[in-house]
Amino acid sequence: MRFRLRHPCSFSLLIGALLPLAGCPRPDGALYAVDPNRAKGLPSDPEELLSISDAVCAIPAFRTTLRESDRALAALEVALHKRRREDFAILWRLARASFRMTELLENREQRLRYAEAGVAFAERARAVNAVRVEAHYFLALNIAKVAEARNKLGLIKSVIAAAEVAGKIDGRYDEAGPFRLLGKVYLTAPAWPVSVGSPEKAIETLERAVSLSPSPTNRLFLGQAYYHDEEYEKARTLLTGALKHGSEIDPKWRKEAEAYLRKIKNKTS
Repeated sequence: MRFRLRHPCSFSLLIGALLPLAGCPRPDGALYAVDPNRAKGLPSDPEELLSISDAVCAIPAFRTTLRESDRALAALEVALHKRRREDFAILWRLARASFRMTELLENREQRLRYAEAGVAFAERARAVNAVRVEAHYFLALNIAKVAEARNKLGLIKSVIAAAEVAGKIDGRYDEAGPFRLLGKVYLTAPAWPVSVGSPEKAIETLERAVSLSPSPTNRLFLGQAYYHDEEYEKARTLLTGALKHGSEIDPKWRKEAEAYLRKIKNKTS
């Protein structure tokens, strides 16, 4: 059974159901690899390979191609093979690159496979170093993608727990990403007793995100939260202001913001 969201705008980083994963699953090349020669011509030095991946991941996913992101993932796979040991710097980047692929793939089963791989990489990274923010943050994001692909509320607490740890370690990471994720979970999840949804908690968490990083996306999400708390003028101000920086926002979030503004107009006209 599909779970119902608080509103029809789907949140792609919503909930968590941590599945039992073993080893280091890789997407099946025959079905999931963008290019069978994706690793051709890559250097052999692990540090150079990390730099290749970092250069791609420094650009928002919506501004890159699937092939470029797949190449960044391939570089990390080669680096891990070269090191032949559990390397935190490579593992958390593999979790990040796997999540990035889920943002670009349209097929649900493909997204699921990469998200499952991302969960496994993040767990391995966390086992190596649990005091750094990266493993916890990308664990939360990839668990959410697994849950989204499986349409499960499941263990939503798994996403919340990992994101809260990330927020305690470094709440400013990825433009206050841990609090942005938590805020969206509280905003879009069904309310108690079904789940943890709460506009009030969403506002509280997203206000914290904005205070740490007033990015357009953070302000856009806070505007959505104010809408669900029926504070329409605050919502309008935040959404309109965020859209003035539309080129910095993922197109799917821009569409959401525009839809919210239309709903606000209908309610206040």
